[in-house]
Amino acid sequence: MLNQLSSKHLLKGGLITSLLEMCFADNNIGANIDLTSLSENDSIKLLFSENAGIIFQADHQIEKTLTDHHIEFFTIGTAVKEEVLIIKNHEDTF
Repeated sequence: MLNQLSSKHLLKGGLITSLLEMCFADNNIGANIDLTSLSENDSIKLLFSENAGIIFQADHQIEKTLTDHHIEFFTIGTAVKEEVLIIKNHEDTF
């Protein structure tokens, strides 16, 4: 059984809103995010575009399951036990 901890869609507010909402879920939760693997140089477009997609936090077993079912995914970061959200994309850091 996979342990999915949280998930959000990207349709309202884009990726930035989803990441922030995931961090607001509890006290003392943040994330270190690196979006470089998504191959989009325009960080504003990447963070604020309201494209169809989902973002979720789960244990590492999910990667094998997604790969076995030929589902494309990107690992973009990790949760941390501090109230900070750090986002990197190529040369940009927020």
